[in-house]
Order: sequence, then structure tokens, then C-alpha cells
Amino acid sequence: MTQIRRPRAARALFAIVAIVAMCGTPGSAAVPLVDKLDSALRAVLDNPLGSLTKVRVIVSARPGQLSSLVLTLRLGGLPILGEHPLIEAVTIEAPRLVVATLSTLSLVQSISLDAPVLALTDPGGATTGERLRGTIGLAGTGYTGAGIGVAVIDSGIHPSPALQSRIAAFYDFTGTGKPVAKAPYDDYGHGTHVAGLIGGSGAPSAGAYAGVAPGARLVGLKVLDSRGGGLTSHVISALEFAARQRVALDLHVVNLSLGHPVYERAATDPLVRAVELAVRRGLVVVASAGNYGSGVNGEVVYGGITSPGNAPSAITVGAVNAQDTLTHDDDVVAPYSSRGPSWLDGTSKPDLGAPGHRLTAAASPVSRLWAGYPALQAPAVGPGHYMRLSGTSMAAAVVSGAVALTLEAHRTAGSAPRPALSPNAVKAILQHTAVPLGADSTTSADERLAVGAGMLNAGGATELARRIDTSVAANTPWLAGLLAPVTTIAGQALPWSQHVIWNNRLVWGDAIYWNLPAFASQTSWGSHIVWGDHIVWGDHTVWGLDRSWSNHIVWGDGWLGRVEGNHIVWGDTNVDQHNVAWGNTATSPSTSTNPLLVP
Repeated sequence: MTQIRRPRAARALFAIVAIVAMCGTPGSAAVPLVDKLDSALRAVLDNPLGSLTKVRVIVSARPGQLSSLVLTLRLGGLPILGEHPLIEAVTIEAPRLVVATLSTLSLVQSISLDAPVLALTDPGGATTGERLRGTIGLAGTGYTGAGIGVAVIDSGIHPSPALQSRIAAFYDFTGTGKPVAKAPYDDYGHGTHVAGLIGGSGAPSAGAYAGVAPGARLVGLKVLDSRGGGLTSHVISALEFAARQRVALDLHVVNLSLGHPVYERAATDPLVRAVELAVRRGLVVVASAGNYGSGVNGEVVYGGITSPGNAPSAITVGAVNAQDTLTHDDDVVAPYSSRGPSWLDGTSKPDLGAPGHRLTAAASPVSRLWAGYPALQAPAVGPGHYMRLSGTSMAAAVVSGAVALTLEAHRTAGSAPRPALSPNAVKAILQHTAVPLGADSTTSADERLAVGAGMLNAGGATELARRIDTSVAANTPWLAGLLAPVTTIAGQALPWSQHVIWNNRLVWGDAIYWNLPAFASQTSWGSHIVWGDHIVWGDHTVWGLDRSWSNHIVWGDGWLGRVEGNHIVWGDTNVDQHNVAWGNTATSPSTSTNPLLVP
């Protein structure tokens, strides 16, 4: 008798349905299907395709249930493409109907599309960046980032003369999502430029194209392919690897100049959760804000922060056009730079602004960017190759370099070793010392949606960091000596912002001068804490209530929130998440024009 065999996908579906029937939890509170799926995955499942059409997803287990989830999937015949134990999740590829069925399991917390991530850059720069260190207050500081390890999660790093001596390790995640040690390379070119801005030695160009922290150690974690695209699950794997190997690789900072549209709240977004975990493990994570600051007609739009820039504990960076000058009078927000608040959660992002427009850094001469944009190749100054690029990718790299200097300044101050600055303390230092954008002495509510606390002031940050004694007891002053809250740049005395943006509130005064619970390693940025006698700006959101936002939202006809009288309530759960400005990216963003390249 001939045996009839079901197709493999059908067998998996049958097995999963049977397991769901056996593993159900009668009497337990049912979780609605829609609450377990992100908006992009819902759009995929709603698409009128065959039920056996496969989709790649990240399945998050309920706390403590990862081993049970893995066993269930294996019993169902579903191969696991990647395991993410630190966030208790796995990556699988399964038929749409199987994914929908899995969401009914009580041990499944949420399911997210393994969304494509893209480099956040613009091949459209035009001028050099030799004045970069000067415009962020580093003239004469002497710090180089020596001894500080920075992980560059990107398209790789080309071992150019400016970077070869700075690359301490290199791992490729683009194959199976698992780290493979390789000789450094970069077939797209984005990661090399980012690495050059962070820690290019500057020696081959006689200092003309030096990075912000030319003494930093670079660890390349390649997650983007030769076209500048990758998978969320591979970025998560790289973040988990960095967190696990933090001590072995001597890592302190992670740069994420990439992202994807926000499809779900930060609390369930696997990429955001991986960032938060890395921060809890002691890594300072710097993320680009995204390049959705203007609409098709050039109008300013809001709510375009990309994931993982919406991670509360990340230092999210917007791009500033410094006009290639040292002075700040002419600084303006780059029109493409994404503004906050964050989609769905409505938190204040970005946290900071930094030069990101038309910056020159090391290039990979065997990359797609180098070959595709010859007009952006910078004139050679000594050996090596250089390009001029713009974007929040570049701004994030500048801040990562500044973080390395800040950590070095704290580490080398004083005669006795002391505990390292926590990621929260570093973020607060950068915000407290930020300077106003442009000629005004204050940062307006509207500008806070673009540059957070203000413009990066690396000189002020290093000065404040070296004065902080982290060995003192909790809730006591940790600032040694008097400190004038002002930095002189190009002859201008620029006042510090002297505040921290904690979720949607401004914390004024000398909060950073005290060893407060907010700066502890295990405190999630924006969580509910007691600030003591420090001034908190009431219940008002930092962007003010003085305009109608509904016509300036990046999500087209969708709403970021709802109107209640004269107030805007952000992050309403009833919004239509499918109506996004980048079109039908829920299915395949990479098939359309690259939404994360500046138009």
C-alpha cells in the first residue's frame, strides 16, 4: 500500500495544532491574538496569501518558559534558526498559519516579525569634517579613548590605514546569525565610515580625518550585508554576544547606526529588549534616531524615531548640520533627522544631537558605497581612502566616540581606582553638559523633539566625568570640587543645559552631582524613582502643548495619539499602526526604495 506523506509544512502545522491542543491551559486568562503580534506581522498574516507561505519571526517566551518553548517547537518539527537566551526568545521560519497558531500558546509572550534592518545613512555629503573635534569642545582636552572598547554593529570594518591598528576583533553574523571570527572586511562601506568617525587614528591623513576617539579599541560585529541590509535577529545575536563577551573583549560601548520601523511598543520589541539587557550588563548603547525628519514636500514631521532608537536606556542621537564651522551660531537640525516622540510609547526621543551632516571618515575601497557614489570620495590626504556621508548614523558614531572619551576621563582621574560610570550616568552626563542648538541660549520645546537635551558637548562631558567620584555612598554628593557649567568653544562661552530628560520629564538642577538611584546600573531609564529635592518639571511633556501635531506626523493619515481638549495624549493604543509613511514595508521593506537613506 502506498503511503501518502504530507508536505513538511503541513506536517509541522499538524504537529503544532496537536501540541496546542495538549498544552492549553484551561481556566487561564486568554491573551488576545492581536496583543501578541506586532503590527508588521499582523499585516503579513492579514495578507491574502496561502496559509502555508512561510514568514520569519522572533518568538518571545514568557519569563522562565524558554526551554519549554524550544521543546514545543522541536516537537512540532520547526527548525530553530537562532536562539536568544538573554531575552528568552528564538528565531524561526514557519507557515503563516503555524505562526498564528503558536500565538495561542500560553508560554508564548509575543511574536515579532524578523524585520529587515538598514543602515541609517545618506550618500549625499559634500564637505569635509576636519573641524569635528573642535566643534564638540575637544580642542586641547588630550583624551583619545585609550583603553575603551567600542563594538560597531554594522556592515563590517575595512582594515584601512586609519583603522587597521584600532581593530581588536572581528566577527561575522550575516550567515547563520552566529558569530564567526574572520579577518575584518566591509563589502557595503557603512560600518567603515562609522568606525572611522568613532576611532579613526588620523595618522594617515596627518590628523585631518581623525575620529573623535582615535585611541579607542574597535570590535567589528558584522550584521549588514553588501547591500546595507540585515535581519533583526542577527542584530539581537550581536548584542547578546557583546553583552556575554563584555569582559573578555573589554567592551564598554556599542554603536547601532541602523534600525527598522517601530512595529510594537518598546516593552515587547525584541531589539529594544536586547538593547535594554546590554545596558543592564554595563554597556553604553548609542543608537541613531532615524532619517524621517521631513515629509515628501519638505515639511517637518514628528514621530519618526526608528527601533532600537526608541529603547529607553539607549542614547538616541539626532543629526545636526554644523555647517563645517567651529562656532554654534549657525548650527541647525539636519532636515532628515527623525524627531520624537517615539511611536506608540510617546517618550521623548532623541536624547541628544550631534554633528552628522557631511562628515569625512575612512572608507572601504572594495565596497558598494565606494563604487556607487564616486562623487562622495574625499580627496586623498596621505594613504587610505575617505568618503563624505550624512545621516543619524554619523551622528551616533560621533557620540559613541564622545562616550569613549568620557569613560576614559573618568577612569584616568584620581590616584585610586573607582567603580566605572554606569550607562545611565554617562547618558545623564551627556545631557547635563549639552549646549543649546544655534545662537539661542535655550533649547525650545520643539527643538527637544529633534535634539533632546541639546548639542553634544564632549569637552564638558569629559570635564564633568573626571570630577565624579563613583566610590562614594549612595545618595551622597559625588562631585569633587567646584565646576562652572559652561564650555568655551571657538571663543563662545556656551552654557550647559543642566537638566536630564527622564522619560517625558525634565529633571533640573544638580541631580547629576549626586550618586542617585537613577544612575544605578540596574535602573531602567525613565522608570519611576524618587528624585529627592531635585526639581522635576511637573507632569508636562518636554515638547510642550503649543501646536496641532496631527498634520505633521510621519505616519501619513494615522494618528500618533488622540486629542483631549488642548492636550495631545501620545501613544494611544487604538491608533492604526498599518498606515505608515514608508508604505508596505510590513511585508518586505527591502524591496522598495531604502526608507532609511535620506532622500
